[in-house]
Amino acid sequence: MSPEVLDASSTEERAMAPQTTEASAVVAHRLLNSSAVVWMGITTLQAHWDGMPSLQRAHLLERMLAHASVIDDRLKDLTWGRASPDVPF
Repeated sequence: MSPEVLDASSTEERAMAPQTTEASAVVAHRLLNSSAVVWMGITTLQAHWDGMPSLQRAHLLERMLAHASVIDDRLKDLTWGRASPDVPF
């Protein structure tokens, strides 16, 4: 069995892997937070629509829309390779 030959690019990739993993974890965590707001908002409205005052329903819908927009924007960034954990939500 011969020893593995490492070129400069594979060494660079290995060095960046922990940063990429950490960045991905931060981005995923933020997406999950926004996803949870949308999910909980929907389930709350399903269960309590008739008993909620219209102002509360409107507020909840606005929050869900804001978080859905964040999810959409961040997924677009990921698709284009522009996602960064430093970009605030």
